[in-house]
Amino acid sequence: MTACEQTNGIQAAFEYVLLHYWNARHTETIAKAHPVCAQLSNAAALLSSAKQLGAFPNVALKWSAGQGNWATIPWIAALDSRETTRTSHGVYVVYLFRADMS
Repeated sequence: MTACEQTNGIQAAFEYVLLHYWNARHTETIAKAHPVCAQLSNAAALLSSAKQLGAFPNVALKWSAGQGNWATIPWIAALDSRETTRTSHGVYVVYLFRADMS
């Protein structure tokens, strides 16, 4: 996959989340197989496979749309295992989506 295709894929995944997350959160049951969750997972996978991130083998990407219930704010985090492996402590980079998806 070229860098341009990868960027387009990430953009498309983010746009899907922005367009569909609010409605899913308010009307549907959360599940890893839900299309919104699939797009968050896809975005994380595309970011993880980016050539630039390959220079940082200690960085892992994680994402969440909630556990049991939809989160108000879904996220994708880049965690460096030398610093932290959890989003509950440490320093890490995170993509946060606004609660109103604007």
